[in-house]
Amino acid sequence: MKNVVSSWIDRNLANRDIFLIEDGEQYSYFEAIDSIRKFAGLLSSRGIQPEDRVILLLRNSISFVYCYLGAIYSGATVVPLSIQSDPDKVNQVIRETSARLLIVEDRLLDNFDFDKKRTLGLSDIQSALSSQKPLDTPSVPRNGCASIMFTSGSTGQAKGVLVSHTNILTNTEDIVKTLKISNKDRAHLVLPLSYCFGASVLHSIFSVGASIVIDNRFMFPQKTLKLMVQHDSTIFAGVPSHYLSILNNTSAAEMTFPKLRLLQQAGGPLSPDKIEDLKRIFSNSAFAVMYGQTEATARITILPPDMLKDKIGSVGKALDSVEIFAIDEEGNPLGPDSVGEICAKGQSICDHYLINGKIEERESSYLKTGDLGHIDKDGFLFITGRKSQFIKLAGVRTSLFDLETLYQGFDQADGYYLEIIPDQLKGEAIKLYLLSNKDASCNETLAKDAWEYYQRNLKIDQRPKTIEVINKKPLNDRGKVDFKLLKKSG
Repeated sequence: MKNVVSSWIDRNLANRDIFLIEDGEQYSYFEAIDSIRKFAGLLSSRGIQPEDRVILLLRNSISFVYCYLGAIYSGATVVPLSIQSDPDKVNQVIRETSARLLIVEDRLLDNFDFDKKRTLGLSDIQSALSSQKPLDTPSVPRNGCASIMFTSGSTGQAKGVLVSHTNILTNTEDIVKTLKISNKDRAHLVLPLSYCFGASVLHSIFSVGASIVIDNRFMFPQKTLKLMVQHDSTIFAGVPSHYLSILNNTSAAEMTFPKLRLLQQAGGPLSPDKIEDLKRIFSNSAFAVMYGQTEATARITILPPDMLKDKIGSVGKALDSVEIFAIDEEGNPLGPDSVGEICAKGQSICDHYLINGKIEERESSYLKTGDLGHIDKDGFLFITGRKSQFIKLAGVRTSLFDLETLYQGFDQADGYYLEIIPDQLKGEAIKLYLLSNKDASCNETLAKDAWEYYQRNLKIDQRPKTIEVINKKPLNDRGKVDFKLLKKSG
């Protein structure tokens, strides 16, 4: 198995075009590849061997990109962590991964319990690269581990997923083919590169010699839209909270996006009504709904934009290298349209976890996603919920996933999260958290408006028992709701 980043570099060696734009600065492929190889040389000079773990704790930047790709190119295993990570979590990851090197922003140098001789600040790296010889002959064990990507752990313990070179190469090729990504594309990146969705955007762009704009200012979504137009971005990728914020907090409906050809959405459910709203605003752009998990390297299915109308509500068909199927509680495969746990297998599906410092093989020969759904006769997947997220309403077992899409009909919130709470009469009820980017002084009015909307538009058994407005706090760096943080803020 060839080193995945080495194979991409070989394709782009003669490419002098723009690779990355950050804060108005442009970096060519020639410059980026030089930095990737020099960083790999720096790792080698410090004794980093194939599959040694290197932790990155950097914000999205050109520096993150060359450290991330350079580590993989060198044959090391890169462990990217969110810049928002709690120091205790980082210290735990350091221990569990037996990391050989920690690379951090300079301002974070003294935050962690790690050997200072094996900790490098970004300024140290930038200084060292100026005289560093590039690594020209990377080595990697057959199907070696390229990265360890940690699951979000928002409702439980985060697990490290061991992602191989084969996993990345296979998934990237599938995504590029299905979404028709070419060297003429320019992706606008607001997703963290420590998140598998964000990393997959980088992989697809670098693999074909396209370009990418790094934008760390999505807390001001109107500025992001203006930058997309300014930089002629052709691709935007986001999770539901990004798209809800665009709908609620920007003048997107009054703007035009002449170059934007593709919107990608994953990371949770977005109601069909919201997708229709986005399609009206971005009328010249295709909209691709996707489904994936960290264990799948990024994506499992993609709904081709030309099938959006016919298969609205679906998350698409399996990628070329992936097989999906549903099983019942005994593990028996189910036929079309029968609801069961969704499973996946293929060369992009990871086989091993890092749990409590030990590598553990997946229990079965295929990935059990923990999501419930059905696959229609045409092979399109419809997710109906998580195995652990069901509630009995009026005696009917109901998915929180389905309820959340119903609640999105109230269009003044920037995010929605449902919690099952005890109820003396019914046994169980729903507490609804509305996420808002607005000032906290608007919370009472927002909650009142939401209550009135749900009274008018939902059946009595579907309505929330209580509503609480939260101002942005419970979103993690991936734009998803962090349940543990939500409980603290509530």
